[in-house]
Amino acid sequence: ERPNPDLKVRKALDRAAEKAGTRFARQPLTEAAVRAAIGNSYLGIGLPAKAAAQFQRVIDLRQAALGPEHADTLTAKAKLARSFYDDGKFPEAAALQNEILAVQTRVLGAEHPATLTTANDLGDTLFEQAKYAEAAEIQVRTLAIRQRVLGPEHPDTIWSMGNLGNTYNRQGKIAEAVKLETAALALRTKVLGAEHPATLNTASNLAESYRGAGRYAEAAALQTRNLEISRRVLGPEHYQTLT
Repeated sequence: ERPNPDLKVRKALDRAAEKAGTRFARQPLTEAAVRAAIGNSYLGIGLPAKAAAQFQRVIDLRQAALGPEHADTLTAKAKLARSFYDDGKFPEAAALQNEILAVQTRVLGAEHPATLTTANDLGDTLFEQAKYAEAAEIQVRTLAIRQRVLGPEHPDTIWSMGNLGNTYNRQGKIAEAVKLETAALALRTKVLGAEHPATLNTASNLAESYRGAGRYAEAAALQTRNLEISRRVLGPEHYQTLT
């Protein structure tokens, strides 16, 4: 049996997490930075509950040293929300994202990139809870601001288009979904290239909407092309290829 590389990483992270408190006892912000890195690594190997414990400690340390509204404290809260999201704890993630969004809107303004990122994340969480009307409301607003502030070809703007397209699909607004996803696919192809994983993901979503619209030939053509590129670029065992 092949050794699991994640197991070695996990053990190293567990050890580092155990020692961080004593090693940096008199340097709270250094401890916070180290724990944030450990938390990110836990997220990277798919251990969101362990990541959440680290980010909670980071929040405590930064709140004490910097205050609850400091950008670094809010970043740690956003990471905790991401940990909850990855762990399927969507109500907890949404509660935290709403809290962060309120502070960012007041302190940074509704059009600040960080505020827009939180709004986008909250839209994702509401989508996962099947709260499609609430998700769409946030996504429409976020997309409009991103188009104006960041420009139509910015990766975040294209991401917003795809997210809203997915929500429209789930709401049964198939024509609107196809329109948005077609535009997103054209932009992704232009900005990232036809074979980028994000482009393939957008193409996959568009195929899903074609299927919902009964446009089966177009869906099949897109899926066939996607499969060929995925096999070649990502490999036959990659989850996107299998999907």
